[in-house]
Amino acid sequence: GYTIITISTESPANLEQTKAKTEVRYLLLSDEEHAAVKAFGVENGPVAIPSVFIADRSHVIRFVHSDPDYKTRLSGAEVLSAAK
Repeated sequence: GYTIITISTESPANLEQTKAKTEVRYLLLSDEEHAAVKAFGVENGPVAIPSVFIADRSHVIRFVHSDPDYKTRLSGAEVLSAAK
């Protein structure tokens, strides 16, 4: 199985609105202070570089995809393939 966690630089209030509108079923975490963004090395000025990190059960990161072009995103199939 998989656990999906989203980390966003948006405020907790904005994330709550997103959850209400989209009915997401995964964990949304706020990183307003950019602590995680900096730790993962995906800071791009005032915003985060859209990224996917896949870690194993030992919390070792096994896959990374980051692209400063926010329009370049992995498909769900690509993420699932990388997770296998």
